[in-house]
Amino acid sequence: MDTWLPITESEMQRILEEQLASCSEAERGAYARVRTPLRHVPFQRGPTVERVFLLAQHGDKLLIFDDVEYGFEWCRPDSDGVIRSCGSSQAGIQARLYELLHRERT
Repeated sequence: MDTWLPITESEMQRILEEQLASCSEAERGAYARVRTPLRHVPFQRGPTVERVFLLAQHGDKLLIFDDVEYGFEWCRPDSDGVIRSCGSSQAGIQARLYELLHRERT
């Protein structure tokens, strides 16, 4: 049985580059407008607070990569900065950028 280990920053960068390569120019532009430097943010999973990568911020929503679910999600942290409520899909970044573009148009 393999032991799960969190992804490294270099692995996250590789995933991000691969995913962005399949995005449209408009989607990559949307990401460029909201991107942040890669860093960890606290994420509560059950009783444990783990760290996930933050990739972008739009208003009070953070775009994170959950390496357990292996997907991107828009989440709102609580007032203490911990993300406690977030979806658990395995969506690629293209789906999340599409959502961002749709929000910007409305």
